[in-house]
Amino acid sequence: MHEINAGDGHKSKSSSSFAIEVLPNLDSALKHLRLADRARVLWVDAICINQPDEEEKKREVWRMGDIYRAARRVVVFLGPETSCSTLAIKTLSHLGHQVIMDWANWKLGKAPGRRRDWSKSSCILPYDETKWRAINSMLNLEWFQRLWIWQEILSARTAILVWGNSIMSWWHFRRAIACLQGNEKSELPGALATPQFRENLRRVDDLVARHEKQKQNVLDLLHRSRTSLCEISKDRIYAIMNIPSPTFYRHTTRIEPDYGKSDLEVYRQFALGNIRFHSLNLLEYAFVPFNRPRDENWPSWVPDWSNPPVYKRALSGHAGGRMKSEFTYCAVDHTLTVPGVYCGTIKYVGDPVHISSTREEILAKIHLWEPSDLFDADYPSGGKLIDAFVATMIAGGHGSRRAGQSDRAKAIQAGHRVLKYATHDVSIDSTEMEWDLAYLRFLDQFVPGQAFFRTEEDHIGLAHPHALPGDQIFLIVGCHILKVLRQKPTPQGNRYSIIGTSCLQGFMNGEALLGKMPENWDVREGRGLRDMRGLYFVNTVTGESTRMDPRLSSVYPGWVSRVDDYAGLMWRNEDDNKEWDLYDPRLSTEALKSRGVNVVDIRVA
Repeated sequence: MHEINAGDGHKSKSSSSFAIEVLPNLDSALKHLRLADRARVLWVDAICINQPDEEEKKREVWRMGDIYRAARRVVVFLGPETSCSTLAIKTLSHLGHQVIMDWANWKLGKAPGRRRDWSKSSCILPYDETKWRAINSMLNLEWFQRLWIWQEILSARTAILVWGNSIMSWWHFRRAIACLQGNEKSELPGALATPQFRENLRRVDDLVARHEKQKQNVLDLLHRSRTSLCEISKDRIYAIMNIPSPTFYRHTTRIEPDYGKSDLEVYRQFALGNIRFHSLNLLEYAFVPFNRPRDENWPSWVPDWSNPPVYKRALSGHAGGRMKSEFTYCAVDHTLTVPGVYCGTIKYVGDPVHISSTREEILAKIHLWEPSDLFDADYPSGGKLIDAFVATMIAGGHGSRRAGQSDRAKAIQAGHRVLKYATHDVSIDSTEMEWDLAYLRFLDQFVPGQAFFRTEEDHIGLAHPHALPGDQIFLIVGCHILKVLRQKPTPQGNRYSIIGTSCLQGFMNGEALLGKMPENWDVREGRGLRDMRGLYFVNTVTGESTRMDPRLSSVYPGWVSRVDDYAGLMWRNEDDNKEWDLYDPRLSTEALKSRGVNVVDIRVA
């Protein structure tokens, strides 16, 4: 700890002055940021909030987001001068000036007046080993690893990065990181060509990409900040919940900072508020911890944010559509009763792929997963088992959904070649190398931390590595993904425990609720309809594109719909004249039951 003198800035005998202790990094920052010729007004949380005073801390934590939003400028001090700080700032600042970024549509482009297009993924960046090492040193700085910086920087109207005597704008830094993340051709020096460099880059990219308001979903922020460091586990919630809006979550989750509560009390209160006012999509983050036993006193539906997930979620984000939360909470035993639709019972689970597996290890494990009838059997929901297996390895084809039908067919063909090459020593076709490499990248993204399974109904999928034979796959109404549940008989009746997420081939596009897609209709995601992002449907014969699912009527009695550029399809009840709603009334429990869907109550403990 260092000691600094604090006071009112005047030298009169009557002025008050006192000493406070600060950490070395803050001591260095204050010395770097002070001006030689005039006073400078700074707000520093470590000084302006009395940290030992829990009551003051409770009040001020609520205000911090407002303070950063109101600040004329946020100054990020990364540390004192080093041998590479000037080079790193200069290199990334120059890169940030070469490109422009359309964050709403995630499109990187060439900055006006630049002759060379640095934005292309195929552009080889002209950096020697010294520059790459300087960039790596910057990405490794402690500031980027801290949790509270998410609120500080994402709430800022304008910000600068200061490292020693070098300065660059936050906006140019964001562009530079987006360019690095999208670059595929530049070769890193041997010492940096490691997963750790890419992981550092991903962590920083997660931060810079969340600055757009439409991307500030609190659950997504909680997930993306999961590896950031904090001393108090409750801060996982307190540091993030006020980012999306200064009042939004204050009004909806009914949660205020209280460091006297246990982690479970805080997380359960947040979970209930989020479910009550938003949706059951929070259950996507509820799963058995991968690296320690589950606490039996911890309800399985309450995500434990204090334990960052060490496995990747199986992406099945459109299995249920936009359904409003329908649930009953019992405060006595802290159980949650939710409506659900049964999708299958697991009969076989393969050995899981470790989260840090290499590509060679992934391919070897997939070979062991191959069913004995892989090349001969038909798949229950249509097509051949081999095609379903190839799609399952990239989370049910989720990774290729942004491609058109012909490109998606090429992705599946690439999967055939890759798996054949990996298991039967046949070389990859060089003429289709780009598609083969793309499929391999999908495997790297989706397979680690997952286990292959087959159900009693002979459907196949990927699931949480702790899934066991006898576990059941359910679609919970109000949650857009499939969950693996384990039944637990109790004296009070059957209870279910959430094991984790799942993708199940043949159930990835709402089939559990609405049945198979009509002939000639395809599901797409990304830019396509009116240049907007999100889920939409394409008639492959007529070329018609629509937000309306062709399995559902375009109208619903008493309701009107419209399309929002960012939110997609929205609905409003004409009778009560309330605000537009994200949730589709055609997918309510009542509407589903009227369609003949077997919706059952599930009590989750």
